[in-house]
Amino acid sequence: MQRKKWYVMMTLLFMMILAPTVKAETLDMGGGVKNHTDYQEVVFISGEPVLFVAPQKTPVKITESIKGNKLVRQIKLSLVNIDNDKDKLTRDITYESEIITYDEIGQQTANEKITKFKETATIAGVKYDLVTNGFEHSDAKFVDVRPASDYYSGRGITRKIYNKSVKRNQPPERVIVNVETRRAGYENFWGATEALLTDTTYELEVGGDITDQWIVANKHSVSKSRVLEKQENLSPNVSYESFYVVESYREMGSIYEYELADGETGEIELNLSYTPNNVSLPVAKFSDMKSIAEHDRETVSKMFGLQVINGYPNNTTHQMEFRPGKPISRLDFTVGLAELVDLRVNMPDERNKNKNKNKGSGSYFNDIPASHPKYDKLLLAAKKGLTTGNGRCNFNQPPIIPQKPSKNNPGGTINPCAFSPDASLTRAQAATFLVRAVGMQNKEANMNVTRAYHDVPDTSSHANNIYLARELGLMNGFLDSNTFKPNQYLTRMQAMRMLENLLNYLEDDLKQLYLDDIIFTE
Repeated sequence: MQRKKWYVMMTLLFMMILAPTVKAETLDMGGGVKNHTDYQEVVFISGEPVLFVAPQKTPVKITESIKGNKLVRQIKLSLVNIDNDKDKLTRDITYESEIITYDEIGQQTANEKITKFKETATIAGVKYDLVTNGFEHSDAKFVDVRPASDYYSGRGITRKIYNKSVKRNQPPERVIVNVETRRAGYENFWGATEALLTDTTYELEVGGDITDQWIVANKHSVSKSRVLEKQENLSPNVSYESFYVVESYREMGSIYEYELADGETGEIELNLSYTPNNVSLPVAKFSDMKSIAEHDRETVSKMFGLQVINGYPNNTTHQMEFRPGKPISRLDFTVGLAELVDLRVNMPDERNKNKNKNKGSGSYFNDIPASHPKYDKLLLAAKKGLTTGNGRCNFNQPPIIPQKPSKNNPGGTINPCAFSPDASLTRAQAATFLVRAVGMQNKEANMNVTRAYHDVPDTSSHANNIYLARELGLMNGFLDSNTFKPNQYLTRMQAMRMLENLLNYLEDDLKQLYLDDIIFTE
């Protein structure tokens, strides 16, 4: 039978400020969709499509636990036919994944198996029971862990056998189900998208012979995003005109395309939405905001609201200033970038872990003490690969603590690792930081198409990242002169524009990339 190509668009938005990385993960190979109260899934075990739903009093129960390198995920559900409540389906399935982490290269692998599986369906008076131990499942996943976003893929194979109830003196019947899955996705603080492509073949076996076959292709996708929205103040005569909120939307979608044993074909689409959620952000009140162009004020307001950047106190006016034309320091840009992509710098467990680890052990950098208020954030950014310092740092070893000269060691111990926190950041360095954040530094830029900068030689260590930053929409050069000015210092205002570009990339561009490349082209 010919399998047809088909397409589905599904967007899932989710947000909670200061929460861990947003994660998108499809529920199961059945292609079901859910929200806070409902669950829907189309079941084909009988040879016909039947829509099952979860009653309000028995919602789907999903639990996850991690013990060492084992991830255990259990799904329990009890469903009824939406058109006939005498038809029922119960399922209790436990997945166990063994996770192997390769810290030195920022990668993970996970090998998944099913350790428990019970399922029974009754449709039109006929009962389908999963045979005891009548299942095989293997799913392999790969995760590339990058500073701002993780990217992952997977492939799985499952085989299930169901006994079908028959009348007395009739030959035994079984339904044999073979499932192949492919998945791809990404996840970061601002968004996540996963596409799960499932091809399922059902075979009806009567008295040991295959008599019927039907197939189902399902594309089940889920994505989440945090979205910044400006809200105007309803009252004009107050101390602020507007503020920003992070808006959360979420929905799940699934499309089944099927070809039944008699040749009938069809398509069923499911969608469920979550109730939106809003969280407000603090308002920027810099005294020099009026000196900034209006569109740039919005950028500054967003970045301040997210606590990516702060201002400088004016000792004369006792007000805070943004100082847009001042070059941004390496420390401020690195920490701001870490805040934007949420490297767990705000999470209490990470803060305490770093503080406990650094207490009494000195600083990794010889030019910034461990007591500096931004040290923990800088160290985490360095360990995540956003910066390499001066290239002489080893973050896999305890920090080197310089010793005072002594009789046996007149020269003392020298710590070679430095960061130059107060030095101004160049445009070339900023491009490299941004590309590292999205994990694309090992990708080769399309030089033939994008080469336009007369002042970026091929020999520059930043050249590839400069062109990659342009390809990704993170940073542009100067069109009037076809230059990039790589050694020019980046101003605080320019830095905020770059970080806003990164925010847009994490919010929207990645999601569209996965929708266009996977959802619409498969």
